Amino acid sequence: VTTGGSGAGVANSGTSSVTITGTTTQINALLNTDGTSTVSYVDSVGGTKTLTLHIDDNGNTGGGNLPGQDTANIVLDNPPVVDLNGPGGGTGATLAYTENAAATAIAPAGVTTDVDSADFNGGALRVAFSANGAAEDQLSILTDSTIVLNGSTVQYDADGAGGNPAVDIGTVSGGTNGTDLLISFNTANATPSSVSALIEHIGYANNSDNPSTAARSVTFLVDDGDGASGSAVATVNITAVNDAPVATITPTTYSATEQ
Repeated sequence: VTTGGSGAGVANSGTSSVTITGTTTQINALLNTDGTSTVSYVDSVGGTKTLTLHIDDNGNTGGGNLPGQDTANIVLDNPPVVDLNGPGGGTGATLAYTENAAATAIAPAGVTTDVDSADFNGGALRVAFSANGAAEDQLSILTDSTIVLNGSTVQYDADGAGGNPAVDIGTVSGGTNGTDLLISFNTANATPSSVSALIEHIGYANNSDNPSTAARSVTFLVDDGDGASGSAVATVNITAVNDAPVATITPTTYSATEQ
């Protein structure tokens, strides 16, 4: 805590218990970081800490000292790390997509980790176009024996062999016509491992026969459900195809009288 231009006094700055003295106006100016005054908090351990603001009027309004206090929680959460390139360099990924191709995985080596979250329950994976997205762009979940869709419910099969029942990890919405693809995690089975598998199964397709070839930026944002999030950006490069013209005679059969 630094007093700056507030006029308040500060004792024990840099410890876990700081005393601020002054008038109500001076103390409020300092707490609201008036001018060059600052109140900051540093913690290298993490977890949830309780901040207590205790005030004592020192009996200045007559009678004995009258105190009051309030508390707030400081949640120190390490954000998840999103790496769309897995063992490769950097955290991004690049997809080369050709017009009219089937939906293709954007980040087939994608992974997410979190040092202090065993699961992402209450969080989400949001995949969104952050540059050059258009209504022709389609995002979806590619399914196989590992990632399964049961209606809007996303399921994960750890061994991919059907030996263990697939477990629910969340629900999916959006993704069509340039909209965000959102998977909301609602079970403790949404672990970093299952979410990593889900990232690998996010697909891109384009439904236009005359697509824009502007490179798309696609952001993968993981919210760990504890108040922190991490992201990485993939690039989708589109190659257009010169489509052959189409000749159509309608109707296909004619009837006439000779001469």
